[in-house]
Amino acid sequence: MRVSDKQLNKFIIQVVIFLCIVICLPIMTLYYNTNRNLDTNNSAAIETISSGKDTDYKIDLNGDGRKDILSIEVDDGKYSAIAYINSTKYQLIPSTPLNTLGTSNNEIYCTFIDTTRNNIPEIIIQSYENNTPMQHIFTWNGHKFIDIFSSTNNSIGILDHTSNKTSRLLSFNINSSLENIQQYMYIKDSYKNISYDKSDIQGYSCIQKLIDVIQLQYELEECPDIFNDDVDYYSKSLLWKLSKNSYDYQFRDCFFFDTKCDKNGNPTEYQWNIRFEKKLKSAEQTSSIIKMKVTVKQLSDMFKINSISIEK
Repeated sequence: MRVSDKQLNKFIIQVVIFLCIVICLPIMTLYYNTNRNLDTNNSAAIETISSGKDTDYKIDLNGDGRKDILSIEVDDGKYSAIAYINSTKYQLIPSTPLNTLGTSNNEIYCTFIDTTRNNIPEIIIQSYENNTPMQHIFTWNGHKFIDIFSSTNNSIGILDHTSNKTSRLLSFNINSSLENIQQYMYIKDSYKNISYDKSDIQGYSCIQKLIDVIQLQYELEECPDIFNDDVDYYSKSLLWKLSKNSYDYQFRDCFFFDTKCDKNGNPTEYQWNIRFEKKLKSAEQTSSIIKMKVTVKQLSDMFKINSISIEK
């Protein structure tokens, strides 16, 4: 039986379409899985919790995919942290010379973030004792939690979290210049100082100015040049809603990390979690903590504040 040219052409087209599907499907699947994994890693549990009393938190602490418990407890006015993994109790013991997790008359903050990209979150603890800020970073080594970093700085951050680069830890006081910020990289189970490289926190000066403005004891007459042109009205208006006739504000501490990067792995957006002590002018002993989430975003070649919100 003779096949017509029309039938032959139709058959050839069907074969070509089939081959294209066979070739493209694995490529598309690989692309999807790669991007899904990147998205998962880039947004990997960055969660900050606060506590002023005994509290339990459920989160995978050893990378086995099951929820464990981190318990923040108070004993004789001091904080302690205890992890429960598969019914076994592990205490997070701070190492000397900073062998304390702070006192319970201050809030304690725990941030869970996978800086080493091994699907096991490091635990960053920020607290205070005797008006001194303190930072600890604990990691699970397969047998116990070890304190791999500590300092008395009031600011800490993670850079290159959203890229494929090795993450960097930055620890400093908020009034430090970029040249004086200490940088660390996780190498062979510990953080090594790499401060010979200059820090590159884009938009850092805008954050410093924002903190200075909030700490002023009077209302602003005009808006400082720290905002992007497309910032929303609510973010700007917060600076005039602090009731400074009645309250004073004092910076306490902060944590920041990059949330987006470009194709070259350079950060294009940062999130800052900034905390202030709010005091009633008429009563020195009455105070509370105000938590602000601030987004710094690249617009053209400038990094400025894109949004501010007060966290409950």
